[in-house]
Amino acid sequence: MQVSPLMSVDEIMRLLVDSGAVVMLCHRDMITLGSQAARMAGIRLFTIGPPSSAPGSDGRLEDLAEALAATAKG
Repeated sequence: MQVSPLMSVDEIMRLLVDSGAVVMLCHRDMITLGSQAARMAGIRLFTIGPPSSAPGSDGRLEDLAEALAATAKG
């Protein structure tokens, strides 16, 4: 689901919990809000967007996809 940057951390956390989400994808620009909501909901957070080390993130979705593709190739 998509959330608005105008939503509060509590509102986003409630959406995550109510939806049964197990992971959150968050653009790097929203990492502060996203990491707080994901932590409160008890789920993992992956960033999308430009490469960088985002505090509170479990990694970049793009990097995870590359690692999985390399593993699948054997």
